[in-house]
Amino acid sequence: MTTKTLGKTLLALVFVCAAPALASAQDNWTGYDLPVARYEAAMADIGNGKALLFGGWGGWSYGNYGDTWLYDEAAAKWTRLAPAASPSARYAHAMAYIGDDKVLLFGGSASGTAADTWVFDLSENTWTELSPLDHPTARYAHAMSYIGDDKVLLFGGFASGYMADTWVFDLSDGNWSELSPATSPTARFEHAMAYIGEDKVLLFGGVWFGSNNETWVYDLSDGNWSQLAPAASPTARYDHALAYAGEDKVLLLGGWTNAGRQGDTWSFDLSDGNWSQLSPATSPASRYEHAVASLGGDRVLLFGGNDDAEGLYDTWIYDRSDGDWSGTSFSAYPGTRQMSAAARIADGKVLLFGGQGWSALGDTWVYDAQSNDWTKLEPAVSPDPRYVHALAAIGDDKVLLYGGWDGSTSTTYDDTWVFDLSDGEWTELFPAASPGPRERHAMAYIGDDRVLFFSGYSPGFTNDTWVFDLSENNWAQQSPAASPSARYQHAMARIGEDQVLLFGGWPGDYANDTWVYDLSQDNWAQLSPTDPPERRYMHAMASLGGDRVLLFGGVDTSHLPVGDTWLFDLSRNRWTQLAPAASPPARSSAAMAETGDNRVVLFGGMLESGSFLKDTWLYQASEEQQAPLSWLMLLLE
Repeated sequence: MTTKTLGKTLLALVFVCAAPALASAQDNWTGYDLPVARYEAAMADIGNGKALLFGGWGGWSYGNYGDTWLYDEAAAKWTRLAPAASPSARYAHAMAYIGDDKVLLFGGSASGTAADTWVFDLSENTWTELSPLDHPTARYAHAMSYIGDDKVLLFGGFASGYMADTWVFDLSDGNWSELSPATSPTARFEHAMAYIGEDKVLLFGGVWFGSNNETWVYDLSDGNWSQLAPAASPTARYDHALAYAGEDKVLLLGGWTNAGRQGDTWSFDLSDGNWSQLSPATSPASRYEHAVASLGGDRVLLFGGNDDAEGLYDTWIYDRSDGDWSGTSFSAYPGTRQMSAAARIADGKVLLFGGQGWSALGDTWVYDAQSNDWTKLEPAVSPDPRYVHALAAIGDDKVLLYGGWDGSTSTTYDDTWVFDLSDGEWTELFPAASPGPRERHAMAYIGDDRVLFFSGYSPGFTNDTWVFDLSENNWAQQSPAASPSARYQHAMARIGEDQVLLFGGWPGDYANDTWVYDLSQDNWAQLSPTDPPERRYMHAMASLGGDRVLLFGGVDTSHLPVGDTWLFDLSRNRWTQLAPAASPPARSSAAMAETGDNRVVLFGGMLESGSFLKDTWLYQASEEQQAPLSWLMLLLE
């Protein structure tokens, strides 16, 4: 089993004075990230214009998710919740509003087929597992819906076969009861249900030896299912979604038909028993296995789904009052990835290219720190998709790219490219010499349209030093008297006028050595600062201007990602660990770059769980202070 933009909002930035030599304990990260791409998640209305999202499937690369998210329409934002206990990671489960800011969850596929019952209470931010005396058997791809009076209706699903049983859960006594309606839909799964007012639930479609387009209504007052015969109906389908849209109406979007995935929008009206196909001016892309929930009134929230490619993470709202879908700029945002690369390309702007998502990526993005805006570019020609490549600023509004790897084709690249912001185009260069096929190397701007390159994997460790000169379109191998040992997945950043700082990496073991390359002397010098960061690799570094470099995260000797933030000051030869009150999640393989004006932007990376990220964070420093002042997590909305 497989944008009308709402606007862009910059979250609050907290400036806190820091001591000149030591980091302030009040330095702070603020904000939140966004749900990553997924399908077969569940979402439910939870009252007051809010919806709860839990779990889903991230594809074979990521597996099941077990995260809990809240969407707040008034704030136009997603917030990741952190309840003390949660249901196990799963997909193809079902959730439904059950009254009093609570949501009921049942079943799904979670290391086997599940039959557990949970209630989430928003006021307490808690998931509580219940132990009802009786309950439906284990299943997945079933459907549930609120049906009034703190009750939830469940129908069908799949375990060892199709199911056709009807159950009701009553919050007042915490029990499930199996019902025995005189008439019932045939056994099925991957159908959809939604509350439709007056203690009634609408059911449409599903799989039962082929998809169908049957329309049924369950009435709690008489305990019966009734099949309707509307004059027109959506085509037979499954893996679609239904949600209450106010005034006894239900909205349907998408699903899978014999013709493939769909993007059509339909409305069912209980008053006349008919379906009407709608024609919104703007619509989400076609999809199936997505999640929807009522936001109250006439509005419906949609998130994610399956597009036969990498899954979706876009957020849309349908407003029945104007008959249109409004896409948020969560869609205009680089997708989930690690091992991408970023570099400053102009004052306040950063270029990001490629990375590893569900596969090697080859997309080009520009982030503008002034407007808090990501823009996807569409150059006529681009480097092939890749990850563990390197980017570095070079010249006016230009960025240099070299090497990288595509695991799907086992290709290690040795190509040299320049991106020019003035025309938005990539140009492949063909210098007479080059470092050769390389991945997991590092590059940094070193002044006068030149870039420093060091080490990497070729295959095998290397410790060669190269300089690329844009004016001559030439790579020149250097011959420093001293050099760091061979390594990969280290980090480098410019520091001073024509110097580059190197820290850590994997030279056969975790490293925490600090080196500076000086172009005027063509030499590496190992520094001996006291109390350097713990040994690590897959970390990120970027210049803060002048003699300062910021370091974040990586994998340390515990073999786990870390989330610490450090400042190196060359004039003092000192590393200082900063102490923000809160921080981004610990991660490895993030992309980080300076934006100018004493700021650094960080994007994506990988969590301990193996999940990839797509969050954007900005660090703001002060020219006057020796320690940066604050982190800001950015949300485009």
